[in-house]
Amino acid sequence: MAIARKYLVDAEVAMYYHITSRCVQGAWLMGTDPRDGRNYDHRKDWVVEQLERITPAFSVNVQTYAVMSNHFHLVVYYDPLAALSWDNEEVARRWFIAHPAQLADPEDDACRAEAIELLASDPERVAHCRGQLGSLSEFMKTLKQGIALRANRESDIDGHFWAQRFYSGAILSEKALLTTMAYVDLNPIRAKIAHHIEACEHTGLAARLRHAELDGAQLEQYLSASLEGLGQEAPVIAYTLKRYRKFVEELGQLEIVAKQLLLPKRHQEAMTREESWQIGKQVLGSKPRAIGGKSQILDWLKARGFSPREQYLPGHLS
Repeated sequence: MAIARKYLVDAEVAMYYHITSRCVQGAWLMGTDPRDGRNYDHRKDWVVEQLERITPAFSVNVQTYAVMSNHFHLVVYYDPLAALSWDNEEVARRWFIAHPAQLADPEDDACRAEAIELLASDPERVAHCRGQLGSLSEFMKTLKQGIALRANRESDIDGHFWAQRFYSGAILSEKALLTTMAYVDLNPIRAKIAHHIEACEHTGLAARLRHAELDGAQLEQYLSASLEGLGQEAPVIAYTLKRYRKFVEELGQLEIVAKQLLLPKRHQEAMTREESWQIGKQVLGSKPRAIGGKSQILDWLKARGFSPREQYLPGHLS
C-alpha cells in the first residue's frame, strides 16, 4: 500500500531526498522504443532543460540528477519553510518563472514586470503561489507536466506519459548523501549507455565536469548544488568536485568487481553502497524510504509512527 507523502517528506525540516519517477508502464519514452524502434533520446535534454528552467522558482536545490530512457533520478535538498521568508514580489517573480505560459508575452520584460506587480498586490493569490512554490510535490508536478505535454504534442497523442506517483527517500547523513549521489551519477554507466563518467550526457556530475573543463578551479571547490532555488540557504557538502569524482570512480569499480564475483544482488548492493541502500530496503520494502545509519533510520521511523518490518543487515552507514 502506498504511503502518504506527508509521512515521507518532512513538512518543517529541510532535508535531502532521493527522487525517481518512471514513464508510464516503464515504457522507453526517452530512449529507443523497443516496440517500434523510434528514438526519443532528445527528450532527455527536455528533462534537463525543464529542470534548469523551473528549479530557480521553487524551494529546492537539485544536487545531482540522471535522466535515463524510461525514468529519471534526482537528489534534491528541499526546505519546506523557505518560501515563508520570500516577500510578495519574490513570490510573484518566482511564480512566473515556473509558469511563463500565464504571461501574455513571456518574452516581454515590461509585460512580466506588470504581471509581477499585479500578482504581488493580491494577498490571496500570493498565499496560494507561496504554498505551491514551497511544495516538493508541486515541483515534481511542474517538472513532469511540462515534459508530458511536450511529448504528447510531438507524438500527436493524448494520455499519460509518467507513472502517477514519484518515489522519494529521505537521506539522513552526509555519507548516505554522497553514496546516493554516486549511485545516481553512475546510472548511465550501469546501463552501459556510457563507459566513463565524463561521457555521460545527462547527469549532474558530467555537467559539473564539463564546466570544470572551462574553469579548472571548480575541481577544488566544495560541492554546491547543480541547480539552485535556495541559493545561500542550502548547505555545502564538504567534498571537493575532484574528491567526489574519485569517490564515484571507485564506487563504479566496486560495482564491476561485485558483479564479476557473481555475488547475490543483495550482497552486491551492500558491498557497493556501504549498506545504506540495503538497510533502507530492509526497513521499508523494495525502495528505501530512508537512507542512512541504523540509528538514524530508527529515529526517522519512530517520528512517523512506522515500525521496521525486517532484520537489518550487519553494519551501518553513519
